[in-house]
Amino acid sequence: VAVAIVIGTIAIVSFKQQSDDYVDLGLPSGTLWSSTNAGGNAAYYTYDEAINLFGDKLPTQVQFEELINGCMWYWEDGGFKIVGPNGNDIYMPAMGFSYNEGDYYFVGTNGAYLSSTIDTVDYVSVLMYNSHTANMGVDKRGECGFSVRLVYNP
Repeated sequence: VAVAIVIGTIAIVSFKQQSDDYVDLGLPSGTLWSSTNAGGNAAYYTYDEAINLFGDKLPTQVQFEELINGCMWYWEDGGFKIVGPNGNDIYMPAMGFSYNEGDYYFVGTNGAYLSSTIDTVDYVSVLMYNSHTANMGVDKRGECGFSVRLVYNP
């Protein structure tokens, strides 16, 4: 967001780096990442639920890959502080995943975030991480609930 203030014949332009909801990490695509998980840290969504609720605000596999490869990742307090090329950051807590709507696994040690990218008819691409690594994997859509981090493409 650019704000211009005109003083006489001089224009002062200021660029807003971050909004209340989305953070500009300085990634080449221009993708802005939400500063918090959709629904809060303890919210889990199946693929179909997430697509119906969030639509094109659900990140693609390509956007997650840009986040993995274009940022620095630091393990802190059971999650990753992710610092973009411009120095802005977001925190993604390791909230594990939900199975059978009530069974929770790996909370505090692993993160699993849904993408909008379908790998095959039955599988969806998921960002998976622990304190040592972050990468893209696949999981069966509809069986598990995952964390969701939204994106905005200006």
